[in-house]
Amino acid sequence: MKPLNTGNDEFIEYKELAKSFIKSNDYKKAQEMYELALKNFELSDENKFLIINNISLCNFKLENYLETIKYATEVLEYDQGNEKARYRRCVCYNYVKKIKEALIDVKFLINLNPKSMLYIQLFNETSKNATDKVNDHFSVDVRIDKIYKQVFDNENKSHVVNGLKKIIGLITDENRTKTAVSKNLLNKLFELYSSKWVSSDFEIKTWIMKIYVIISNINKNYSLKIYRMLDLCILKTSICEKHETKNYETFCTIVGNLLSSFVFMACGIKNLMDQREQYNLESLKKQESGEYRSNFGDIMDKIDEKESLRLIQIYTFLIDNVDSKKISIFGRLAILRTLLTFLKKDTSCGWSIKLIKIDEMNKLLGLCSVVNNISILSTNENIKNTLSAILTKISDDVQSKKHSEIFKDSITEYLQFSMQNYNDFNSKLELLSCLGVLFNGPRKQILSFISCIPIFDLINNVLETANNDFIKYTLNILIIVISKNISNDNSAKLVRKLNDICENVAMSDSIRILSLLALCKLGSIGGRDADSKSFHEKSYTVLAEECKRHLKCKIEDFSAVHSLIECIGYLSFNANVKEIIVQDHVCVKHLMSQYAFKSTTAYVYVKMLSNLTNSYEEKKSDEQMEKLAKTAKTHVPVKFEKDLLEYAKNRRQIFLDAGLVQQLNRLISLSNVYVDLEVC
Repeated sequence: MKPLNTGNDEFIEYKELAKSFIKSNDYKKAQEMYELALKNFELSDENKFLIINNISLCNFKLENYLETIKYATEVLEYDQGNEKARYRRCVCYNYVKKIKEALIDVKFLINLNPKSMLYIQLFNETSKNATDKVNDHFSVDVRIDKIYKQVFDNENKSHVVNGLKKIIGLITDENRTKTAVSKNLLNKLFELYSSKWVSSDFEIKTWIMKIYVIISNINKNYSLKIYRMLDLCILKTSICEKHETKNYETFCTIVGNLLSSFVFMACGIKNLMDQREQYNLESLKKQESGEYRSNFGDIMDKIDEKESLRLIQIYTFLIDNVDSKKISIFGRLAILRTLLTFLKKDTSCGWSIKLIKIDEMNKLLGLCSVVNNISILSTNENIKNTLSAILTKISDDVQSKKHSEIFKDSITEYLQFSMQNYNDFNSKLELLSCLGVLFNGPRKQILSFISCIPIFDLINNVLETANNDFIKYTLNILIIVISKNISNDNSAKLVRKLNDICENVAMSDSIRILSLLALCKLGSIGGRDADSKSFHEKSYTVLAEECKRHLKCKIEDFSAVHSLIECIGYLSFNANVKEIIVQDHVCVKHLMSQYAFKSTTAYVYVKMLSNLTNSYEEKKSDEQMEKLAKTAKTHVPVKFEKDLLEYAKNRRQIFLDAGLVQQLNRLISLSNVYVDLEVC
């Protein structure tokens, strides 16, 4: 939102707008308006606390009870006779079970206006709550049994869901946790989870999983019991069922996180058990503090030798089912994230070595190559990113020459097999998909055999198609791999094709900007060295003008905006381009007005500004090293003339005059992103 300047007329207009939102019951927007008014105006105490009181009202209507109490208290510190603020605070105290404080407020209200029926009713309700709280300690067991009966003794879905929500309330209440959390509850939840009528109801299953997550965080001893109870059950009976509902997606996310935490815990315990003699755990157990005590508490006393077998069973199940066609995207993501947990730095326990075998590696790489549908070119971005993380972790883990060779051979064999059907278009697409994941992951391995894979021929072939989905997908992969070694023969052909896409007005903005990004990234390979430019200087000017043209147009696709900012960031390694961008005041105005309001662009946006204003740490040249380099006929980087301090200062001043500081402050406050770059 445009920042407001101080001024009575504007303040009144702003306040009236907030009131209109209240009249239309849009309390969220009204609250935002009042909060911005509080931030942007210098107000008298009277107006300031009027605004705070209205924020309290909005929070009250939105049932944000703690926030209501906070703002109402601020108002009462200024004016203790404000009945509306005290009434709202009293009601909220009742909701959050602060009965003592509620009684003080309601008695104050009764003294102010003893005939008010509203205050009398509130007094009666508060008194009743006080009585209930006194008796609550004696009736916890009865209430728990009543809720259990509602949940576990009927098959009415709405009753069960409401009961499960009440159980969450019980176990998160500090006064009832010890009584509510028990082995009996765990067993009853498991029976409900395993019952036939709940088998495909993922809303109920999700609530059960939420309870398990809460209990495992509250009581680490029960955490191990839940792990033993659920591990293979939740995998076999739920994740491996193909469903596409929203409830199922939420369920799989919770299950993946829960199972991952269990596996991490069990792997850590197993790791400690395997090194019992080295770490002398018997003496370590007696310590009151330290890694063992803080991480695992008393769980070690209850671990038996079956844990290793249990983990192997889970691992085997994950590998056997990771590429199953019966599993949905959500289930597969949960499996992959659990598998990644096995590879955590401190608890890998040799799992990486188990994964480098050809059969296991073929399953993972086969999943990298999956093209579900001719118009959906990836299984899911989260899945592919997780696969890249898994392959990277394996690459980091296998340090020995023997295991490193096995890993490399497994990847090579898979790629060579994929190359056999190279003439088939879908096979090309699948191979390209796999290479995209590999380039995003274990780069050491792929660099060793990239020379034998015609990746740029693949890219050029797919870019020749008329299918926009194929082109967009291929450009995204190209952007990942573009900084790798490219031969001159392929480079010229690729540049011509990318240029054709940029000039094709029939293409969407997102595709043309992606193509532009690929060109800009190609042009930035030489970095800030004026003598190592990838393109002719005129080409950089053309690219800069194209970026400016897109910048001045309204782009609806925010991913395209992100790519455009990246384009300018890469191009601005060239100091001549910096001048072209910054000296165009319309261009600077657009950069300052519309491209910094999303947290997803925060990093690339500030990185671009850092380049344009030379706000980065420059490496100081060593004269002796330069002399040695010249003697050895080694290239010495040359600085652009327009990167000299006088040019940089001028560019900084242009941005400062355009409101750079305010823009960065706004970016941080609106997106909650901390930017650790000393721009200007």
